[in-house]
Amino acid sequence: MLKILKKILLILLVGLFPVSSLADGFIVHPPGYPVYETDQKAVIFYEANQETIILSAAFRGQAKDFAWIIPTPNRPKVEKSSDELFASLDELTRTKRDWEKPIPLINEGGITQKPYTPVTVWENKKIEYYNISILSADNSHNLVNWLNKNGYHYPKEYDYILDDYINNHWFFVAAKIDLNIIHEQNINQQIKTGHIIPLKINFTTSKIVYPLRISSIQIKIKPDQLKSKKYFYPPSSAGILLYIFTQHKQTLPKFTTLYANWVESDKIKNLAYDNKGNSWIKTNQGKYYLTKLYRRMNFSEMTYDLYPRQASNDQVAPHTPDGIEHSQRRFYWLLLISGLLTLIFSGWIFYEFRKDK
Repeated sequence: MLKILKKILLILLVGLFPVSSLADGFIVHPPGYPVYETDQKAVIFYEANQETIILSAAFRGQAKDFAWIIPTPNRPKVEKSSDELFASLDELTRTKRDWEKPIPLINEGGITQKPYTPVTVWENKKIEYYNISILSADNSHNLVNWLNKNGYHYPKEYDYILDDYINNHWFFVAAKIDLNIIHEQNINQQIKTGHIIPLKINFTTSKIVYPLRISSIQIKIKPDQLKSKKYFYPPSSAGILLYIFTQHKQTLPKFTTLYANWVESDKIKNLAYDNKGNSWIKTNQGKYYLTKLYRRMNFSEMTYDLYPRQASNDQVAPHTPDGIEHSQRRFYWLLLISGLLTLIFSGWIFYEFRKDK
């Protein structure tokens, strides 16, 4: 009974309050204009050492100018994605540190190489209102200097968080809002409401990874440093919501499995399309396992990256096709039987009372 009440309470909490999630990246902002992430969700598709991660972030604060920095274990390909994917997955799943060794990036010309520089800019591209740079660096000091010189406002006191990524030869996606077009009405309104266009990032990796440690950075700003009278108090914790498509059920310590089941390939491809009518992902097999994981964490706990691992079995969750768990079914049967027995007993008492009369 207590277990059921806990589950009911969890469902009520998830329904009443938006699931916020902060992970896989760090939003930086200029001095005096604080911006804090309040909601970030991710979809991960992993197959044959290729990971595709779709990131969607929401925030609150004075969004005058900010950037998004995301580490990846190998050189990534970055594209625009769609909010439609998250809406479809929400509907589909609604209930009725160890560091890895990087894999060399291979293309038609062989292993990608560039002459040595303290900070290497592998690619610059524009996606909607983002200006995006793909970076690598030889040390955190040089990377922080490059970021700040190029308007990314990275706090120097947190350069140590970049050290492990750099020592393990990771890359960085640096996405910055283009101030030349931010004043257009539709874009300005979108950012004012605390939402930005999701990004699709694909990279080579020997295991599924969700970079979390960089999200532990919380820039504190005193009210007297604000450029505006409006002040937003930074949150002390955030939720992490992950949708993972791969060959088997996934798990993470202290995470709650909200959904787990097989999904046919055609259904996955039809979840969302880009503006050219192409599916959000290419699939190579008939079906994949979808696991939906959630956990709320304090920023002080975000001292490591997340590496989802295969569960001991592919048992679906909820455990029954109609979405009612076995323990709940037993409760409902007991409730029904108790009701019937009460009705029979009441009828018998009424009969005996009438008979005595």
